[in-house]
Order: sequence, then structure tokens, then C-alpha cells
Amino acid sequence: MTNRMTIIGAGVAGLAAAIAACRAGFDVRVFERSSGLTHQPGETLHPGIEPLLEMLGVWQRVAQSASYRHLGIRTRNETGYVDRQYGDTDGTPWRGLQIQRLALKQILLEEAQKLGAHFCFAAGPIRILQAEGDDLILSVGHAHHCTHWVLDASGQSNWLRKHDRSTYESATKKLSVCYGYSAVDDSEVEKDWPEIHPSSTGWIWKAFISKDQIAWARLTIGKPEIDPLFKHRTGVADATWKLSKRPVSKNLFRIGDAAFRMDPSTGKGVLRAIMSAMMAVHLARHHHMSDLAYCEIERTYTKWLSGWFWSDFKEISPTAPWMRL
Repeated sequence: MTNRMTIIGAGVAGLAAAIAACRAGFDVRVFERSSGLTHQPGETLHPGIEPLLEMLGVWQRVAQSASYRHLGIRTRNETGYVDRQYGDTDGTPWRGLQIQRLALKQILLEEAQKLGAHFCFAAGPIRILQAEGDDLILSVGHAHHCTHWVLDASGQSNWLRKHDRSTYESATKKLSVCYGYSAVDDSEVEKDWPEIHPSSTGWIWKAFISKDQIAWARLTIGKPEIDPLFKHRTGVADATWKLSKRPVSKNLFRIGDAAFRMDPSTGKGVLRAIMSAMMAVHLARHHHMSDLAYCEIERTYTKWLSGWFWSDFKEISPTAPWMRL
């Protein structure tokens, strides 16, 4: 029983956790309420994602599926444009990736299934019935499922909140982001330079994702606003900076957006999802291999999440007026 790990949610965090857990020797079950993989915005990936995807065994497939490899981010200010290149190694420039989130998920899903993870889509309501020693009994639809570890990768739906009633600490005012896609205008954005246009009340983001399409997002304080240039809105999401007050409790982990959220201008959404998934699996594995105590797991994971969150907040907030309370 103690080598069983259950993951709630088949987003990037849940899929990355499934791969890492299989490689660590866990018997993995993933429950997803949707009938299949779902589309999400967020097609721009920082080049720092490469070593993580290599560790998951999917880098080559992701790189081959990328529509474009960009050099950095372009910022528009009062005097014009500023290009911020990612950097280079031995004169070779680092390049980010433009890849459809659904394509990335499909690659991760195929790798997890190849390694032996079991997936249940259109899963019924899931709740924790009881604990038996160090193990848990879950109710999944009309069936019962026994496990030792549970990773909440449910994103903003916050599945674990129904169990522990924990809350989040908000570091900013309420922020909203609306997003969508529009036809390419050659004057709008270049393939090598996704653009962000900051203002005192938020920002507009544009990125070239195919030969005839750009992705756009607009962040505003409070309720979302639609720019008249963007007629077709795909969706709206909460972009408030939030940190879970209880990201881990004994053998229950929150990962990805269920653990902490930052607005998309940090460019670390996928990075955050994958790293928190891998950290949770790493700590669970060490519990079995070296008797790492639950209290030490809670301390380590909480300190790591909090450190990352507040470090990014302190770095970004001085130049981001929309983040100030």
C-alpha cells in the first residue's frame, strides 16, 4: 500500500507528477474529472524548462512539437521597445518555446502511460473517506480506492479544500486575466520576440504561436476587461498572487496552481507546475527510502514553496504597480 500514489488532476502538474512518480517506483493512479485532456492558455515556455523536460524524458518530443523558438521577451514602454534576451551559452543563444498547451499535455500523458501510470478520465466526485494508519481511503464515484500519497493537482478548483478547509494568503489585489487568439498582423508581433505591454493597471501580452495566429492575454485589477482590439475572448482566469497556507499535510500535497499562483507575466506557470510536482514526489520517495519524517516533509516543502513565492514577489513587485495592495 505504501508505494501507491494518487494524483487528482491531469494538467501539466498532475502529468509531470505521474511521470516522476512512476520513475521513482510508485504505483500511480491519476483521476481527472474531464473526459479527456483539456486546452489551456500558456504556450510560451522559458528555456529553463529544458533540463526539467529532459529529466521527465520528453524534451526531444516537446522541442520537435514547438511551433517557434523565441530569443526573449520584448517590452514596450513610453520611449519604445526594449528586447530582453534570455542569455546564451558559449555564444549560442538560449531559446524559449512556443507550443500549444494541449500538445504538451499529450506528450506528457503518453510518457506517463508508457511508464505504467493508470488514468481515469471523467472520474466521479472524489473525497477522502477515512485514514487507516498512514494510508487513505478515497471515494471515487461509487468505488473506493486505497492509497498512501495524494497529490492535489486540481489547479484553481482546489480539490483538497473540501477536506482540510485551508485557505490562501493573497499578496496582491484581485487580478484577472482574459485570454484568446486572433489572426496575425505582421505589424503586431515578431516570431522571435513575444511582447508584453505593461501599464499602471496591468499588461497586455502577445505571442506568435503559428503562421496565422497569435495568442493574447490581458491582465487587469479587479474584474477582467476586454480590449476592443481583441473581439474573441476564449476565457477568464484568476491571476491574483496566492500562496496556500497549508501546501502539505502529512501525506497530502498541493502542487502547481493548487499550491501557489502568480500572474502569467512571470512566465513560470509550466515551470512551477513541473517543479512542485517533482519536489513532492522527491520528498515522498525519501520518506520510504530513508524514513524521512512527515514533519520534516511538511517543513521542507512549505519552506521551499514560500521561499520561491516571496522571492519572485519581491523581485517583480517594485516594477509592477498592479501588484501592490
